[in-house]
Amino acid sequence: MIAGVTDYGAGSFDPAYCSDPAKAIDGATADANVRVLLAHQPRSATATADAGFTLQLSGHTHGGQFFPWNFFVKLQQPFVAGLTKFNGL
Repeated sequence: MIAGVTDYGAGSFDPAYCSDPAKAIDGATADANVRVLLAHQPRSATATADAGFTLQLSGHTHGGQFFPWNFFVKLQQPFVAGLTKFNGL
């Protein structure tokens, strides 16, 4: 099963665009063994795991490669680059 959510911060501009992994997985069949969420920012990871997804694919941070943001991205994003296991997944 593959689902997607709006950007993590979109709800602050318009509540109708709130990023909601639980809503994205709603209606998934019980036999979906792999549940993938496409989420622009890694900050969705906690809500993604809580909703029952097995994998989240994100970008947004560009691996912290842009100066001077490379010094600050870790303060805002839980994961900056690469594969990270979260909550045992």
